[in-house]
Amino acid sequence: MELCMRTGQLSRRALLAAGVSLTLAACTPAPAPSADPSPTPTPAPTPEPSALPFAAVGTGRPGALTLPPEYTYRVLLGWGDPVLAGAGSFDLAAQTESRQRLSAGYEPAATALLPLDAQTPIQDRALLWVSHAGTDPTLMFADYARGRPTPDQVAIQLAAVGGTVLEVTRGGDGQWVPVLDSPRNRRVTGTDPILLTGPLAGHPSLRTRFDPQGTRAEGLLGSRTATATPWGTFLAGETTADRFFGDFTRDRYPEPLRRELESYQPRTDIAQADLRLQQNRFSLSTEPQELCRFGYVVEVDPGPQPVTVRKHTALGRLRHSGLTVRVSGTGRVVVYTADAQTGHCWYKFISAGRVGNADLLERGTLYAARFDPGGSGAWLPLTHGTGALAAPAFTDPADVLLRTREAARAVGATALDAPVATAVRPGDGQVWLALSGDPDRTTTDAANPRRNNRWGHLIAVSEAGGDPAALSFGWEIPVRCGDPSDTGSDPYFAGLDPARCSPVAAVDSLAFDPTGVAWLGTSGQPEALRKPEQVDGLSALVTTGAQRGLLSRFVAGLSGSALTGLTATPDGTALIAAVPSPGRGSTLPTPSESWPDTRTAGTARPAVIALTRTTAKAPLLGR
Repeated sequence: MELCMRTGQLSRRALLAAGVSLTLAACTPAPAPSADPSPTPTPAPTPEPSALPFAAVGTGRPGALTLPPEYTYRVLLGWGDPVLAGAGSFDLAAQTESRQRLSAGYEPAATALLPLDAQTPIQDRALLWVSHAGTDPTLMFADYARGRPTPDQVAIQLAAVGGTVLEVTRGGDGQWVPVLDSPRNRRVTGTDPILLTGPLAGHPSLRTRFDPQGTRAEGLLGSRTATATPWGTFLAGETTADRFFGDFTRDRYPEPLRRELESYQPRTDIAQADLRLQQNRFSLSTEPQELCRFGYVVEVDPGPQPVTVRKHTALGRLRHSGLTVRVSGTGRVVVYTADAQTGHCWYKFISAGRVGNADLLERGTLYAARFDPGGSGAWLPLTHGTGALAAPAFTDPADVLLRTREAARAVGATALDAPVATAVRPGDGQVWLALSGDPDRTTTDAANPRRNNRWGHLIAVSEAGGDPAALSFGWEIPVRCGDPSDTGSDPYFAGLDPARCSPVAAVDSLAFDPTGVAWLGTSGQPEALRKPEQVDGLSALVTTGAQRGLLSRFVAGLSGSALTGLTATPDGTALIAAVPSPGRGSTLPTPSESWPDTRTAGTARPAVIALTRTTAKAPLLGR
């Protein structure tokens, strides 16, 4: 019986196609006739206890985050909260550029944690990084007029993007709170000077009227991914920096570079593109090369002594997402990064030097992943002068990195359904990659198995020999996202009966806790499932053991806002998450949300939260 039921679970669609019933009666041999006309019924088997210690939440309620009853959350940092001395309390009607530079930025999209110093593990104190990806001026300014921003409104928006370093501490009640007067707190904005490093530093394509040498960029823009490094710094990837620019003119660029920039689909129908109406550097018809100075991995040193922020071009120019750092057995640093757009690739960078070198992320080799049929794969070097990457197609190593996307296609890397997040499972080091989906896909291949894949899927990668620096790997698809009640979405949860799982789609963030459970955050789930009530949220996914594939919704979020930017604390007692866009789609003075301040702030405020048990310092998944 057990074997038959497992077969039904693993290949339900195939059994249905063959006309085989999935009922227990069809799988179990008929009992022999009994002389007793009223035999004692066989007791029903006791259901197997769930591997997750909470009951899945439903579709949520307006204006609030919905959690299981034994869990709670606290806001760590909301837009406008004071970060540095002199900021003052948030006041929607009294915003200035100088005040915003001292306060938390807008749209938190990624988080990361570091210990205060190398000798102190993260226990009750830590440094939190928050990436601020963008702005929504219609919810920031009551008098904002689309297409007619004021100079002050543009200046405030640029001060509200970038990132925040914030010291946080855990009290006796187990709740994490900000340390607002900490000397370690810091803001990085959209106008701060950032040193360019690596092969593209000084390259002609990065020179502008404002920076004739092409060695210093201005600001961190569009960061939607972040991670901590083993040497005590934060990495933040520029994911959607192109959305800050407008007036793209095809004839201002040479042919190879034009194709590369066009692949980002430049557009002016979003509010952030209004920046160009007040600052010429965001107008590509005026300053065409400014865009080439964005789309890189940025390193921020939160040490007690200020260190210049650096932008590392050796990791390629793309829509960086899913940054994850590992160290190989030989001491070389490996950085995984994904290109968060449909039809693009997954990458890793292997440093030339070993941990301890100051230029770890300035010299090395960038690779793109090829997923082969049968569950094998290879990392393909993007090295100038070899094969398709030789001249005249690519003029030099810097040209390969400037046109990373075209180089990856040239060597045969696999185009994926929007790879957006990467996380390493503790214990065995398996690397999980989340793809948010491609609703326009018309063909399939091994790594992209569904047409019109609006739901997305997860890929689990095992590096050869468990070595992060290996150049070959094995892979599988343990989860195809979808709605278990909609067989048309064809969901798959590692062979588990889909009826035991919650709906999930458009995964945007992925993090493992110490138990090996994967936490998934979504962005665009209601549209992907075509069910407005299925708001974005957080889910827990069991990735090992007999219940591998069990997925339960943990948080139902706010209408219109993703839940993303996940980071689990090392002890498994808290999950940090970002609520980047409450009230999206509405405008002042009547926003559709006032979270998290109910009625006091006058608008919704994007924020970072810490989710914990109601029992102080209890593990999130402890029983």
